[in-house]
Amino acid sequence: MTQKWLPKKLNIYEKKLKNGSCHFHIEAKNANHFFIGIYVKAGSRFEKKEEAGISHFLEHMMFRGSKKNPSFLDLAEKFESFGGEWNAATGHEHTEYTYLGLSDASIPITKLFGELLANPLLLNPEKEKQIILREIEDEMNEFDEFLDLDFHSGKLIWKEEGFQSPITGEKKTLENLGIEHLRDYHSLHYVAENIIICTWGSVDREEIQKTVEDSFHFSQQKNAEFQLKKEEEKEIFAFPFLKFVKNTDNQYQVQLSFQSEGEWSPRTSLHALVCHILANGFSSRLSKSLREEKGLVYNISSYLSSFVDRGFLTINYACTKEHFFVAFSELLLVLKELKEKGITEEELVRAKRQEILESINLIHDPEAYSFYLARHKHWNKELDMEASFKEIESVQKEMIQKEINDLFQASKALLVVMGGEELKWERECKKLITDYLG
Repeated sequence: MTQKWLPKKLNIYEKKLKNGSCHFHIEAKNANHFFIGIYVKAGSRFEKKEEAGISHFLEHMMFRGSKKNPSFLDLAEKFESFGGEWNAATGHEHTEYTYLGLSDASIPITKLFGELLANPLLLNPEKEKQIILREIEDEMNEFDEFLDLDFHSGKLIWKEEGFQSPITGEKKTLENLGIEHLRDYHSLHYVAENIIICTWGSVDREEIQKTVEDSFHFSQQKNAEFQLKKEEEKEIFAFPFLKFVKNTDNQYQVQLSFQSEGEWSPRTSLHALVCHILANGFSSRLSKSLREEKGLVYNISSYLSSFVDRGFLTINYACTKEHFFVAFSELLLVLKELKEKGITEEELVRAKRQEILESINLIHDPEAYSFYLARHKHWNKELDMEASFKEIESVQKEMIQKEINDLFQASKALLVVMGGEELKWERECKKLITDYLG
């Protein structure tokens, strides 16, 4: 399978800039568009409790004017004069700035990013706070509850500061952040060794390398290495962890998760295959049972939330109040049967093909692949797509079975339910998880 599906190797040119930043250029000779991504090793896990949301706040403020373009509208007009899409986003472990447009925008857009990221004026912070407050309100309901179930799951299981507040921060922490906090955070984290620039397209390689070298001038000061905090030991008798989030809706949003390992664990590729077996396609285990056979849900999904040192495998669906307990019992029954009876050879083959297809699609998506490339570089991990394909291809049924038996246990489970009323659900759900999964 490997030789048949292995994509043609990309021409990737890595160059260390004089200031210590890293530049990757991914050559795409026949492309008529250009992509640039700038990735900073700074996110909510780098923040102190009292400054929660500062990575996201700074990401917004970077567009509040630079020396050559001294207002947000000046920058917006400059970006949009070339067409294309410009954006920025903050995560738990990174912040990114991206642009995708036509090839002839490559040089001016690269210069524009270099200038605004190294020399932000950080103007009008109070105005930007108001905009971020609107963003926070969009993510909350009338009970001041955040609607992101992943956030609630992470907060429930991990006590580290970076998981206790959403990436946007909260109203109370945002109000206390000022210009000096932003300048200090920028000086500490927006340093050369934390910056990776990725460019993609048919632009002349030497020209884009020279433009990046000339445009990006970050401080060379050494940044204190971010220290991953050891997870707290949790007593097995405390599991499963459960949380109810009040929300007015005609359905209950249900998220059942199981603790897994970090992104580069050798077990993570096995867990990805398990996700495909559970809920990738209408003939997958959960879709077939809960949707097609029982008609209890419209859609059900399974995915991995992976960080550098930890993660969880998640199952998500929505159901009515009437179907809440029957749907949850059916889900647990599917997991129990997987543990007891195992998967079929056909399921394994299909899961492998689905995972390989995702990898192939990644290579053809400049934004996704640039992030993938930068993330490996940030955390000093080797990127070898061919080895990843071979690893997937080598997986046997007994390997998957071992992971299923180890993963789907009450001692690793956490359940978040979002709905109108609690239904006296906690004791019964805890009992169901323990009865089915041991």
